[in-house]
Order: sequence, then structure tokens, then C-alpha cells
Amino acid sequence: FVFTTEVNALRSTPYISDIVTISGLDNGVSSPVSVTGGYYRINGGAFTNAKGWVINGDQIELTRVSSAAFSTSRHVYLTVGDYKGSYTITTELDFIPNQFRFIDANGVGFSRAVISNEIKITGITTATNISIACAIGVACQYQINFGPFTSDPGTVNNNDRVRVKGISAAFDNYATAVDVVLTVSDKSDTFTITTTADFFPDPFSFPNLINAPASTLVESEEITINGLGAPTPISIERNFRTMYRVNEGNYTNKPGFINNGDRLQLRLMSSNRAGGSRSAYVTVGDITEAFSVTTFSRGSFGLLDSEVPDEEVKKSGGSDSDSLFGAWVYINIFLLLVLLARSRFFSRIYKR
Repeated sequence: FVFTTEVNALRSTPYISDIVTISGLDNGVSSPVSVTGGYYRINGGAFTNAKGWVINGDQIELTRVSSAAFSTSRHVYLTVGDYKGSYTITTELDFIPNQFRFIDANGVGFSRAVISNEIKITGITTATNISIACAIGVACQYQINFGPFTSDPGTVNNNDRVRVKGISAAFDNYATAVDVVLTVSDKSDTFTITTTADFFPDPFSFPNLINAPASTLVESEEITINGLGAPTPISIERNFRTMYRVNEGNYTNKPGFINNGDRLQLRLMSSNRAGGSRSAYVTVGDITEAFSVTTFSRGSFGLLDSEVPDEEVKKSGGSDSDSLFGAWVYINIFLLLVLLARSRFFSRIYKR
């Protein structure tokens, strides 16, 4: 007797064989029957694995549960007298791949076509369904083994290499994610394309200051930086002791970062001459703005800073013209004093 083999059986599923009719025994003669690896039943009775007896014309069926693994066979062996037969259940081929992973793309420009890293399909023993999905109105495709990109469902084999492609969000959609989902059998992963964060502040400006005292550290008004979507670089041109501070913190001239809603204030050393102008240039993201300070217009000789030497101002990036002008004024004052002294000397001689 022969039982028909089950192929492409579902995993972990009970199966019952076809019916085999016992023949070839003498009339009235019983033959012992036994089973290993499963169960049998006679003439539609209850399944059992206990030894029993059969006679001509008895109908026998076998049963057992299929393997939990793919492409795996399990057997039931039946012995009638000295004759042996078997029933084999072989599970389906492995169409479920190992999990795969894409590396997300961040900081992408607007409306850019972005191709993912390459993944390798493993763990399957037969051709397996593959498909791709993304948001309505968004174009996305996949590619197998560097072939053409397509969005149509297809099949993939073990060790095939797959990439996906998607389009990033349109202009002005900062920090916006577009998801491309690849599905192979019952496994899937998402390739996420995220546009760059908004590092571009709203326009800002500092009110200029006039009639400031000479050679004095002067602060700008505090302004609020808006329009940012992420921490954004900030720097200041190092001139005339120029510095900045954020949220009333410590002043600094080192590059740093500023966030949306932060308060910004600048400081610089005013000119050491009357009517002199100096500016502090600060850059936030792609915008550079100036805070300009102009000293009192000259009305007397009391023009120069007696506390801050020109050399120190120059170390901070001060103007050489300020230093030359100061030297010129000091020389002229000295000459005037000399002339006054000589005038008094000759006046005394004349009186004598």
C-alpha cells in the first residue's frame, strides 16, 4: 500500500492521508497493525497510536501535524504484518525573508530624488512577492539587482539586492518627512526622506545708535530671532571688541548656535574720535545684519579716550585712522602748549 505525499503543506497544520484499503490477506485472517510518528484509524474510527488488527477490506488513514519550519518533511510509518508504508508531509518553501533595514535620509533639499542604501533579501527559498507604497501624490519606486526602477508589484529571490527611491518634500516644506515603504512577503521597512530643517531666520535688524560717548562699550537693543526650525549657527565679525549674547547670557565673540525665539544683543567699543562710526556685523543662518554706533560730533578738543589706549582698540580690530587722528590731536595740543609757554617767557623779558 502507498500513501500520497503532501507537498507545499502549511506549517504547523494537521493533515490526514488518503485512504488505503487493506488487501491480500486470506479470508478471515487478521494481521497486526502499528504506527510510528503519528496516528492511524480504521474504517473512519478514532485515531490512535496503539497496536491493533486489520482484515481484508479495512480502510486505513494516517495523520500528523506538519512541521513549523519551511521546506521540512515529517513522516508517519505504518506496519501491517511484515509490510511497511509511509505518509510524508513536506511544508511549503520559505517565502518569508529575514528582516531588512533602510537607513533614513535627513537634511535633504527640496524636491530631490533620493535613493536608499542597498538591502539584501535573505532567508527565502522561493520567489516572493515584493511591492512599494508611499503617500498619495508622491512618486516612489524600487530596483532589483541594479535593474530598472519600477513601482509595479513583482517577485524577488533569495540574495537579490534591492534599493528604493523617493522624492523629498517640495519647496518651503522644512523638516518634512516622506515615507517610502517596501514590503517583501510579510516583512516591510520604511525609508524616510526628511528635508532640511529651517536654518533661515525671518529678517531682523538693530536700531543704530548716534551721539554715543567715545571709547565706550555700547550695547544694542535686544531683538528676538524668529523663523528658525532648528538650532542655527551664529557668528560675529571680530572688530572693535564686538561681541554678542543670547538670552542675557555672557557676551562672546565665538561662533555658536541660536534657537527660534532666542533674544539677541550686540556690544562694541565706540570710536575714540568725535563723529566716528563703528559697526558690529552678526550673522544668523544666511542673514548678516549690522549694529552701527556713531559718537558725539566734535565740539571741543576733549575727543580722545583717556582710559582705553589705541593699541588695545587695535588689538580688537580698531581702525588705524582713529589712532592717527588721536596722535595728530595730541601733537597739536602739545605744540599749542609750547607756543603759550614761549609767549609767556618773551612777555616777561619784554617787561624787564
